[in-house]
Amino acid sequence: AMDHDQIMDFDAGQLFDAAGAMGGADFQHMDADSAFGMFDTMGFDQALELEGDSLAGMFGAMDHDQIMDFDAGQLFDAAFGMEAEHFGFMDGDSALGMFDSMGFDQAMDLQGDQLAGMFGAMDVTAYEEMGKDQVFEAFDTMGFDQALGMGGESLAGMFGAMDHDHVMSFDSDQLFDAAGAMGGADFQFMDADSAFGMFDSMGFDQALELEGDSLAGMFGAMDHD
Repeated sequence: AMDHDQIMDFDAGQLFDAAGAMGGADFQHMDADSAFGMFDTMGFDQALELEGDSLAGMFGAMDHDQIMDFDAGQLFDAAFGMEAEHFGFMDGDSALGMFDSMGFDQAMDLQGDQLAGMFGAMDVTAYEEMGKDQVFEAFDTMGFDQALGMGGESLAGMFGAMDHDHVMSFDSDQLFDAAGAMGGADFQFMDADSAFGMFDSMGFDQALELEGDSLAGMFGAMDHD
């Protein structure tokens, strides 16, 4: 409820103690300016000493432009200090801002579970803006098992951002596991080519072993032809 200038009046050590007393979910009650003011006052080095969920929550309260103001190397250090589940306290804008600021090449140096956590926090529409080859490389870097932990919507969004050949490069059993992790509604985030590629790779007999909603969702993502 305070503004940026009021928060900046506190001592950095006091704000660090306050932030440390908050869990990741608590920062949803702060607005972007107050979260940025808290972070700005304590400084990046001191903020990195927070627990990962608190650090992620603070970033999650900020908006995309505020996060983009940080140095790429600083954001990489912050992300590297978080566990995969901590990224769940960030929203789509803040996770994308962190990714955009550090850049694709530097982000690929994160551990697979951290990268999966960051992508899982993004809005699925962000994947399309990255380009098919980059999405495929990111998926390959995080590893299939880590990617499965993102959840069905994010998983479908990543496959939907790939092309047919990318999808066909995966093992049929991997694609079966991926399709099984998606609910029927998740397939709306796949396009026709990626859905057909997934089905084509696993084969009809294996696809028929999916739950009915997953199978229907996959057909629903394909086009008439």
